[in-house]
Amino acid sequence: MSPIIRNYIDRDLSGILDIEQTCFGDQGWSRSQFRDCLQYHNVNGMVAEWQELIVGYVIYGLNKLDMQVMNFAVHPTARRNGIGTAMLDQRRKTLWLNVRERNLEAQLFFKKNGLWCNGINERYFEEDGEDAYEFAWHVNERDAAEATNPVWNE
Repeated sequence: MSPIIRNYIDRDLSGILDIEQTCFGDQGWSRSQFRDCLQYHNVNGMVAEWQELIVGYVIYGLNKLDMQVMNFAVHPTARRNGIGTAMLDQRRKTLWLNVRERNLEAQLFFKKNGLWCNGINERYFEEDGEDAYEFAWHVNERDAAEATNPVWNE
């Protein structure tokens, strides 16, 4: 069964918060952080429904050519079913995001889906000072960049 990817609506927030807490614990966003972020005209959200439950979400900012992923998660019990990939298939000409240094599972997921690591943003996460890997995907550039990327091809 394929997941249903649709635009976020307000009633989805409880399901999103459950996933956020499960995936990120104390380092996750709060209800007010989600609401504040989604107030901006260029910020949107999508949810993935599978078996009538919200099992994933992506919060992203848009401009003409690129999509900045601000928050992305799939519930651990629903992973490896194509849900994250289905949400990424909504991408634009350019997509970029930051992944915690210790989140190897997410790093490998994004690499498998054609994103590459552009570099490291030191002390990116304010709450604990953890570094982040910046991942990106560009139309017609991803293969060349992935082949020459020094972070992944050591």
